[in-house]
Amino acid sequence: MTSVFVQRYWLALGTSTLLLWALNTSNPYGYYILLRIVVFTVFCLYTFRAFRVNPESAKPWICGGIALIYNPFFLLALGRPTWTVVNIITIIALFVLASKTPQESGSPENRNI
Repeated sequence: MTSVFVQRYWLALGTSTLLLWALNTSNPYGYYILLRIVVFTVFCLYTFRAFRVNPESAKPWICGGIALIYNPFFLLALGRPTWTVVNIITIIALFVLASKTPQESGSPENRNI
C-alpha cells in the first residue's frame, strides 16, 4: 500500500520535476513542448477537481489561468527569464494547491462513519 504522501502528491512531484528540469538551459525545444502538454493536462485536472469540490472558490480560476499560460495550442511567447519565474511560481502553486485541495467525497478520509 502506498503512502498518503505519494498518493496525494504524485502529480505535483512529477510535474515539478519537469518544471525544475526546464531551468536547464541546454534542453531542446521539444522538451518545452512536452512540458507545456504535461503542465496543461495536470492543471486542467486540478481545475476540474477544484471546481467539483468548491466551484465558488478562487482555486478553479487559478488552476485554469495556469493551464492557459502553459496551453500547447496557442503558444505564449515569453523570454527565458520570464519563463524561469513562471516555472518557479508554478512549482509553488502545485504544492500549495495539492496540499490545500480536499479529497473528493468518495475518498476514505471524507466519509462519515
